[in-house]
Parts: sequence; C-alpha cells; structure tokens
Amino acid sequence: MRNEVYAALRSEVNERIRESERIERLRFLRKLLLKNRDKIEKKIPLEDMRKRVREIKESSIRRIEELLKIATDSLQENGANVYFAKTAGDALKYCLEICEGDRKITTCGTDMPWEINLYQTLMDIGKELHHTDFGYTLWQYMPEERISSRGAPMVHLSLEKIAEKISAKLHGEIKPEEEAIANKIKEITIKFVADADVGITGANAIAAAEGSVLLLHDTGNITKVLGTVPKHLVIAGIEKIVPDLSDAINVVRCQNLFMTWRTVKHMNIVSGPTEMKEIGKKIMKGFYGPKEMHVVIVDNGRTSAIKQGFEEWLYCLHCSYCLRFCPVYDQIGMRYGYGDCHPGGIGVIRSAFTEGLEASIRNGLFLCALCGVCREKCPLRIDAPKMIERLRERALAEGLGPKLAFELKESIAQHGNPLKRPKLDRFKYP
Repeated sequence: MRNEVYAALRSEVNERIRESERIERLRFLRKLLLKNRDKIEKKIPLEDMRKRVREIKESSIRRIEELLKIATDSLQENGANVYFAKTAGDALKYCLEICEGDRKITTCGTDMPWEINLYQTLMDIGKELHHTDFGYTLWQYMPEERISSRGAPMVHLSLEKIAEKISAKLHGEIKPEEEAIANKIKEITIKFVADADVGITGANAIAAAEGSVLLLHDTGNITKVLGTVPKHLVIAGIEKIVPDLSDAINVVRCQNLFMTWRTVKHMNIVSGPTEMKEIGKKIMKGFYGPKEMHVVIVDNGRTSAIKQGFEEWLYCLHCSYCLRFCPVYDQIGMRYGYGDCHPGGIGVIRSAFTEGLEASIRNGLFLCALCGVCREKCPLRIDAPKMIERLRERALAEGLGPKLAFELKESIAQHGNPLKRPKLDRFKYP
C-alpha cells in the first residue's frame, strides 16, 4: 500500500507541475494581494499585534477545556443550541439532525464542512446546496474543475471558459465579461438564499465570555444569508474559542490583515437568534434573521494533538500568508495540503490528527522542503517544519515512509554510507 500511495502522489505532483497557466495565475494573485503590505506596515504596529495574538492563542489552547465550558454556557444563555462533537462522525450526525426536514441549504465559505464531509453527504441525501462565496458558486457549475485556492477557486479559468461553462449549465448565453458573469451569479445566489431553510457558516473566532461568533467576509454574502434564513448553523473547531470579545477582535483583525493587507470589508458578531421585544410582553424570535442558531463545536483529534505536543497547529489563523512564500505550494498549489479544507504544511499536520498518519502522507507529509520560510512569514511564527519532521519520524517508525528512505537507512547501517558502496571504498578517495 505504501508504494501505491507514493506512486499516486508522484503522478499527481508531476501533473500539477505541468499546469503552467494555473501556476502563473496564482502567482499573479499573490502579487496582487501583497500590493498594500507596505502601506499597512507603516500604519499598524504589526509586531505588537503578532505577539499579542500569539499570546491569546497560546493561553486559549492551554485553557481550552475551561473556555469550552464558558462558551457553551454563554451561547446557550443567548438562545443558541450548542453541540460538542468529539469526532467527525459526531459532528456530521448533529449537522444532519439539525438540517432534517430542510430542503434548501446555503453555505458561506468555511473549512469544517469539508473536514466532516458534510457537503457531499447533504447532496447524497437529496438536499439542495448552494455556496454563496463567488468562487465556489462558480465551481458548482463546473465541479469537474480542480479548485486552485481557497480564496479564488476558479482563478485559473479565463472569462471565456467561465462564460462557456455557465452558459451550458443554464441553457442561455452569458457574455465573457466580468460584470455579466458576476451579475448572473449574484442573481442566482440571491434567489436561492431567499428560499433557503438553513445557512451554514464557520467562525473566525468565538468569544467565550459573551457567547459571540465573529464572521469576516468581503462580498456581503454572510450578511445576506443571516438576514434571510430561518436557521443558522455554525460549525467550528475548538481552536476558534478565545476568552472574550476583545481577544476575538484582535484575532480576526490579525487574520484579515495578513490575508488581505487591507481593512476588513464586513464583520458580523452573532450572539444568538434575532429577536424583537418592543411590543407587549412576548419576545419574538427570528424577526429580521434566524429564528434558530445551532453551534457545533468540533474536537476531532484536536485535544489529542494538544496532548501529544502538536498544539501549535491550532494557533493557525487560516490567513494563508505562509502559502504566498512556500516553494512547494508555488509549484503544485492545493495538491500540497489537506484537500479543499486546509492547504499547505499546516493542513498536512492537521490531517494527521483528524484522519490519521496515512492521510497526512497522501496530503504531502514528505513533500515539505523544511526550508522554514512558512515559520518566518507566519504572523504567529508557527513552527510547521518542526511538527512535520516529528510526523515523518513517526511515519518511518511505522514503516510508512517512502521506499527510498528505507533503502538509504539500510545502506547507511550496512555500508556506512547512503550509496550502497562497500565501507573500504572510502579509502579510494583523498
């Protein structure tokens, strides 16, 4: 099985390297996103922000059991229903129960549904699912296309190709122009959201003391969804919980700056179902928004990672700043990382605890160059290379490493060198 995994991985890597157009478009996008970095660095003391947020995350993970209890109590006091999922299976079960009887489900970009296989399961049981993030809405009309990046899934496609594919699906001609494509996608999304039963979001952070969920977005899709759907489902890992709203705002501010290098366009703070109590004595829930709020908080290997000394990956802000400098991601993009869930080295580490060591190998455990540039660029200085080295040691100890690694090890043990040359051959050279 080991050889099959590495052969398949090698084949996929070679295929990605040949996709020059996709690679160039991603490089262009990265340059575009970094344009405002100098301006931001002059305005905001980023080093102070880095240190403060690192301290918040370290402290939060150390206190995670306590903060989970506080967050649960606070959210419930605010009128939300809270579920703690020990495993991905538990999380999936809760989500399906929450969506039982609902037909139309809309989602706003979040990684957790990918981790628990929620999207595919919902479609398999006949639910209508619609992504409201623009790039993922496009992807729905061309699922045969591989996603290029979390922030811009279809960036590798030309306007002509996008218009052609959407026109074929909708049985009508759409001009290969930015506004024509954007307006059509917007029209379809607004129509779907108007009739949707459930809106799924993640959480950029959860403030335990206040029981508040913080959500960042650029296009206004989350505001549109939360102002329309009767039921709001939040799915988040335990690492999203921080002590209070002040800490949560610091975390999401740092995340946004290193992700976009500009001020956040929209931020929603959601602390329970909407309500109105201005007339009579009755509180009316769901007045201009969700009548129900459900929060599924997921462990799925995270506490195990903490106990084994791998807690640093839980500090990750998902800003993707490291990916703009990673030499491996530069060449093969999303093939390096945890599928559509979490690209890059941190995604590789994450998958080792959410799915197991073999999944981590398939996701690129032995692809990392260990150059350390991700650690240098990361706003929280997360030492991904060190964690990857430790996981590689485990893989080798369990006989899961590449065949070449075992051949080199055997040669060194037998001959004292990795070249399979007799020990006495060393005396032939000066």
